[in-house]
Amino acid sequence: TAKAYATGDVDGAVVNQLVSARSRNKEVFERDEKILVDNAKDLTPRDFRRALAYWVDAADAAAAAADAEAQYLQRRLHVSQTFQGMVRLDAELDPESGQIVKAALSGSVDAWNRNRDDIRTAGQNGPTR
Repeated sequence: TAKAYATGDVDGAVVNQLVSARSRNKEVFERDEKILVDNAKDLTPRDFRRALAYWVDAADAAAAAADAEAQYLQRRLHVSQTFQGMVRLDAELDPESGQIVKAALSGSVDAWNRNRDDIRTAGQNGPTR
């Protein structure tokens, strides 16, 4: 990691991500460090974050399960109706629940977007995929 940073192959953000990942399981990190650094060089920042998150989960399954449980317990959903009859949603969902909601809403969004004369903003058109 230090060599890749010194040569400019990875930036400070990647180094910070790798240091954080190392703290989860030092022995497994040291075994896989070259592979992780090579991935950091080759992948887009978004894809690298995903790959590193997957590695962190695999390197410390017990911690990953605890993290997933914590997210699950923190989820919330509030649905209310305004005095004008509009419906307001406010939520914070764990990844699985979030994907379910996004999939359910995407059909409505797709139907809305079929109207070529639609002049609503992106925020008015619904969630992005």
